[in-house]
Amino acid sequence: ENNQTTNNVNNNKRKRYKPTQPELTKFYIEKCDIPTYESLKLKFPRTLECLTEDEKIPLAKTRRKNVNYLTSQMQTFPIIPQDRSDEETINDDEVIIAVSFYQSKQHIKTQEFLLYGSQPISSLANLSYCSSNEIMDEYTTNTCIFFIENVFYCDLSSPMGGEYSSKIQNWVNSQSRYLLPEYGVYVSKDYNSVTFNDLNIVPDKPYIYFHRGDCQHYFIFSQVRMKNNYDKIYCKDYPILIYQTKISRKKCSICDIYPAKYITTKDIHAPENPCYFCSLCFDLFHFSSNKLPLFDFQHYSYTVE
Repeated sequence: ENNQTTNNVNNNKRKRYKPTQPELTKFYIEKCDIPTYESLKLKFPRTLECLTEDEKIPLAKTRRKNVNYLTSQMQTFPIIPQDRSDEETINDDEVIIAVSFYQSKQHIKTQEFLLYGSQPISSLANLSYCSSNEIMDEYTTNTCIFFIENVFYCDLSSPMGGEYSSKIQNWVNSQSRYLLPEYGVYVSKDYNSVTFNDLNIVPDKPYIYFHRGDCQHYFIFSQVRMKNNYDKIYCKDYPILIYQTKISRKKCSICDIYPAKYITTKDIHAPENPCYFCSLCFDLFHFSSNKLPLFDFQHYSYTVE
């Protein structure tokens, strides 16, 4: 009986035995064909030329869903005459393109527009709303640039049109930086003479749009399709605003009660730079009782973001 009891205890111990992690690792290495890191590097080289459709750049995930706050009063339709028989219409085989603009920092879609393929790229110039257009209007030019698949599309007829892109091209061309995988051979084209049909694009791939000096956004071609019976037929109706994010307005940085009306920079009394002021705090901090400025500062009218 004692021998039988001892055998039962040994059998139970064998059943309860679990291999350790090193033992499992050794077993899988001996039995399974696991590729090494060097072999993976040879099989999948990480260069721009080898990127496939499945590896295109994904957009950053947002915590909230995109909610369209567009109303009929916000749509940018021109005044429609009663008789439109003389107006130019788009072709039945026209391509309809949806372009979405995003905030660079928060990765939130701000606006989306419909255009047709025969329109020049200049139709997108300064189309998307940005507070920089209001704030920096007195200090910068109205020139904007689109960077799509290694091509700078800008207004080359303007004196300032190609200056920004030429500096980047010269920097990349110097010391043969264009040979590096993260760069390439960049060229500039006039966006007034190039249409959307002439572009080689990847849907949902982010491209860069910058204006007002250093204000950058990114945009995507979210939809490319053929014209259908529900699309507008007149050329003057495009571009059409089809999406608008919620318009927000900052509060005063001083009282944190009233909405901001001014933005100041180089302000010695401001807690931050730039700083937002309501009309009441703005007068109290910057002007005497005689309405004379107390010190030198720069200020702009604040518009919604």
